Amino acid sequence: MINKESAVLLDIRTKKEWDTGYIANSRHIPFAELDKRITELDSLKDKSIIIVCNLGQTAGSAGKKLKANGFTEVTRLAGGITEWKAQHLPIVKK
Repeated sequence: MINKESAVLLDIRTKKEWDTGYIANSRHIPFAELDKRITELDSLKDKSIIIVCNLGQTAGSAGKKLKANGFTEVTRLAGGITEWKAQHLPIVKK
């Protein structure tokens, strides 16, 4: 989805978790701040959005919030960043 559909990655983990490594080109809005910062994503309402959390569980709640705000194509990263790292896929570290 990232390569073929130009999907946007939205990482909703905390800043502390984000600082341990993230997927390149992902946007970071912690779940606790999503309600007040959701307008930052308004230009993406018609794009595919993949939500990233630690294990893939919190992403479901974030997806519901996005859909309630008019986002049409929302998916969660199965297994979250934990599964991404387990598959030895690339991450960015500071």
